[in-house]
Amino acid sequence: MSALRSSADIEALVENDANAAALGEARFGAARDRAVVVCITVGTGIGVGVVRDGILVHGAHGTHPEAGHVVVDPDGPLCYCGAHGCVEVLASATAVVTAATAAGVIGAGGTAKQVHDATGADPRAAAIVARAHNALAALARTLVAVHAGRSVDAGAAVF
Repeated sequence: MSALRSSADIEALVENDANAAALGEARFGAARDRAVVVCITVGTGIGVGVVRDGILVHGAHGTHPEAGHVVVDPDGPLCYCGAHGCVEVLASATAVVTAATAAGVIGAGGTAKQVHDATGADPRAAAIVARAHNALAALARTLVAVHAGRSVDAGAAVF
């Protein structure tokens, strides 16, 4: 990083996609004037980045918030973290593809986009995508409440 900083004369840092998205929105995007910026990213997992007063929020040991493991459906599927009904096991691309494959909506090797595209014609696909949307909405409501914000920005690399 120091070589990049000195050769390009720019600020440089390495972050995960959720933190980078939140920082980008806070500094250059639609959230420029907000004291608190919360950004949810949806991909193979669920990521959350938080910026408070222009500073990226990290956990106690320099980690990022693991909000993908917020439980929104205690009766939901088992997550690899050991809990049931985490947002990640309901709304990530991996979760959508897994559910759609099990339901016969798509075959092996199918994508979350194929599931989304099938929602108009296949009620099983519509139910899977609705479940993902509901899980993300529950997470967004929780994050707004926890961070005393007014809104949450969401970005997706899935649909």
